[in-house]
Amino acid sequence: MKAEIFDPKIGAAQARLESLRQRLDEAAPSERELLADSFEELSIALTELEVAMEQLRQTNDQLAASQQALEAERQHYQELFEFTPDGYLRT
Repeated sequence: MKAEIFDPKIGAAQARLESLRQRLDEAAPSERELLADSFEELSIALTELEVAMEQLRQTNDQLAASQQALEAERQHYQELFEFTPDGYLRT
């Protein structure tokens, strides 16, 4: 999974949120509290999304490292099998 494709989208969403927060002063007084609460909830959701993306990135890095280790181990045993001086019967 290419997590990097989400980073610009999260950044753009945060920029739009900030733009909307700046326009909050133009809203009618009766709508300000509702809009402020909505923006706060959206901000929390974006922060949680960033945390989830970082966790996915770390998990992906760990999986890639595990895959490399497994490939190196497989290669090691493949070489042991191929270059042994005695013959083996594989079933």
